[in-house]
Amino acid sequence: MADSATRPGTRAIRRFIEPRSVAVVGASESSPRHAVRALLDSDLDVFLVNPRHATVFGAQAHPDLASIGQPVDAVLTLVNARAAVDVVAQAARLGAGGVAVNAAGFAETGADGAELQARLVAAAGGMPVLGPNCNGFVNARSGAFLAGAPQLPLRPGGIGVITHSGGFITDLSVSAVDRQIGFSSLISTGNEAVTDLVDYLDYLIDDPQTRAIGLVVESLRRPEEFFAAVRRAHTAGKPVVAVKMGRSRRGQEVAASHTGAMIGDGWVYDAAFRQFGVLTARDLGDLLDRLMFFDQLPTERWTPVRGTAVVSVSGGAAALAGDVWEDEDLHLPALEDLRAPIAEVLPRAGSTNPIDLTGFAMGKPDLVESVLQNYTESPDVDAVVGLWTLGLRSRGFADSFLLPFVNAAKKTSKPMVLSAIADARVSDWAAELARDGVAVGHGLRGTVRGLTALRDFAAARRRIHARPAESVPLERPPGEAIVRTPDGPILNFTATMGLLRRCGVPVAPFAIIGADQHPGESVADLLEPFVVKLADCPHRTDIGAVRVGISSDALPEVVTDLRRLAAEHGLPPDVVVQPQLKATNELFIGAQVESGLGPMTVCGLGGIHVEAIRAVGGLLAPFDRGEALDLIEEIDTIGAFDGARGAEPLNRDEFARILQAVGSLVVGARDWLVSLDINPVLTGADGFVAVDGLVYVSD
Repeated sequence: MADSATRPGTRAIRRFIEPRSVAVVGASESSPRHAVRALLDSDLDVFLVNPRHATVFGAQAHPDLASIGQPVDAVLTLVNARAAVDVVAQAARLGAGGVAVNAAGFAETGADGAELQARLVAAAGGMPVLGPNCNGFVNARSGAFLAGAPQLPLRPGGIGVITHSGGFITDLSVSAVDRQIGFSSLISTGNEAVTDLVDYLDYLIDDPQTRAIGLVVESLRRPEEFFAAVRRAHTAGKPVVAVKMGRSRRGQEVAASHTGAMIGDGWVYDAAFRQFGVLTARDLGDLLDRLMFFDQLPTERWTPVRGTAVVSVSGGAAALAGDVWEDEDLHLPALEDLRAPIAEVLPRAGSTNPIDLTGFAMGKPDLVESVLQNYTESPDVDAVVGLWTLGLRSRGFADSFLLPFVNAAKKTSKPMVLSAIADARVSDWAAELARDGVAVGHGLRGTVRGLTALRDFAAARRRIHARPAESVPLERPPGEAIVRTPDGPILNFTATMGLLRRCGVPVAPFAIIGADQHPGESVADLLEPFVVKLADCPHRTDIGAVRVGISSDALPEVVTDLRRLAAEHGLPPDVVVQPQLKATNELFIGAQVESGLGPMTVCGLGGIHVEAIRAVGGLLAPFDRGEALDLIEEIDTIGAFDGARGAEPLNRDEFARILQAVGSLVVGARDWLVSLDINPVLTGADGFVAVDGLVYVSD
């Protein structure tokens, strides 16, 4: 990939993605690709390059780029990999704006392909190159169709999409039709030899026509710059919604073979996306569902959807809506305060939310509108969803409900959404409702996901924190503090606990009994009973190297037994003794320098809870106090910090401070620290205390 010195800036990317002149190298009437015909139908200046033909589709064909006689803003290559490198070199010499390289056969194929890709990077200089091994891009506003896709049902709009997998451009375009989504640009980045997802994300953030951004991600090559861009998107009021591919082991293998990218762990991406307010989706349909209302609704209707009201003309649909809303965790307030005013109009109404109007809606538009107004004026309702069949050819049957709904929408700034019960094609008359301020959902579940995205984006914007300063670099511990183990070098117990203490993590008292020391010499100040264990052993419990409830009388025998165990496993003979502390809860804290996205701190409920309920969360370090408190809220699924079952509540602020300390530690020591494990962290009368730690270091 191009380095920072030769990376094209946003202005260069804009010239490339918003071209006024385009050249297609390898244009041929025999090719099934749609790009040439689409470009010829646009208002752009189009130049076709094919040295073997004088004309293509009736238009003049040039033998090469130089013969065009002027630099063009964008070039699409439809030639093979080696020829594409030559095209890039010629385009750069001529001052072209950029090149989209459709051909495969580069780094994704192995060493020879990687060498060819390096030549392509060198040929580009500072010129933007999209790909190689990509599907190019489509600018839906200008008609710049520089893609190897078939003809697409594109509608100009406010959604910009960047995908690592070029084949998704076609599926996204087709699936967007029934969600009433229009696009600004669809961009596939492929191998990202010169430009990458972050470059195009920066472009879309600055693009005034793009209102929300969708991403399909295999791996992030520049995670720090990516998350900085996401923060900038939030500041600009632009949601970012992402699908992370390669979450499963098999998915990782397939993705790696597709682009040659290194795939990070899906859990790490989930945690980081949550931290930085990237909304997540599980597949392409889910992605589009979560983007559709950002395109359909004006920004003043992007309310923080804490509560919705559902109005139906079918009892079954109302019941099903309640189930789907609960499945998708979107709040349906009971709205008991509306029961009396609605009963005046609809005496036999059962539930107030969802409400079943049944036959009442037919022929009584004024009364229907008065019911809807009750919902739009309620402070507990942030959005109103009307359930109606939207696929009928004629609008006439719908008007008895549709007209009151449109009138109610004109009198409120809250989102008003019409949705069919099932996923279905939307009729033309329904698609035109956006002009009246009414959005059209994509079935019950798609509608809920779209509203959830509005809610989550509002919450993410509220949670934007200033980035904390980078940590001060920590000196590498001296060589005598490092112990060689079969799993890699670790810090000895004394150095580990000292490192934690210096960084602000409370640690339990301990004594080290060295090989030549008598057990009674070091433990006089410790309270019985003791926990006794081998000091420098990465997996003590696996070999039975931990003893609990030990008295001072039994200590010499236990120490002798542990030293014997150390000798059997080739481990240092030092033994650590600690008082056996009483605890109300156990937690753990860990950190990994190379998570795939940067230094990450993780924490969770310890003991049986780690495996039983997987109450684990993580943050990219460094992070601030607000983010640490958010993480505590995320992991506390059983109310441990609130004092579950009569226990004393835990100090969230103090644990957040400890998490921040670990985050600063892992960033400050990133040049030599590999991973850190503090397990367990006990809670009791004296607050939080770390009783054990394991630090792996680099060679």
